[in-house]
Amino acid sequence: MHSSREPQDCIPKLARQDGSFPFFDMLEKVSPLVNDKGRVAFGASNNPEINIEKLTHFALGVFWKASVHSWSGTEREPLIDLGPYGDKVRRFLRGEERYPDHISLLVMVPPRDKHLVAVARPFRGSAKGCHNFLFYIPGIEFSLYVGKGISREAKLCCFYSGAPHLIMIHDVSKKISEYGLRAASTAHKSRRILATYST
Repeated sequence: MHSSREPQDCIPKLARQDGSFPFFDMLEKVSPLVNDKGRVAFGASNNPEINIEKLTHFALGVFWKASVHSWSGTEREPLIDLGPYGDKVRRFLRGEERYPDHISLLVMVPPRDKHLVAVARPFRGSAKGCHNFLFYIPGIEFSLYVGKGISREAKLCCFYSGAPHLIMIHDVSKKISEYGLRAASTAHKSRRILATYST
């Protein structure tokens, strides 16, 4: 089983209010694998500074925990529902099974001028043909697709099972801001939270 220190190891690499973003700096130490018509993606397989196993374990660990707990002291319903794939993810995290079939993990990083220093806890996305879930930590969006109807593109872009281990550059700030405003509208109104997602 992987070290419980992985989330702490990840935090220093995230985007910061002062504009620095160590993880993005790491990405740019190698040339993009894809750079065509506005589409940019880096291959983590070409970058020895990016630990593919740890990043995958961290992301799937967050999704799995959200599928078994409400993350709230007043509610019992889990944040997301991974259905029959929940136990497969759990077994993978424990090192008991290989990476599950019909699961695709996508990693996206906003362009340098679009880094949003905010957090969005796991929520259900709007993909068609399968279920998808997302969460965001400062500068990195993780998106999980589950089900036999996963699109060919999502399969090819899977961070873990795809040979290049793609990390895509994509502006997710609008989507995460909209999620934050929806969440804030149904919770206790915090001026600080609203200001964070409105900027």
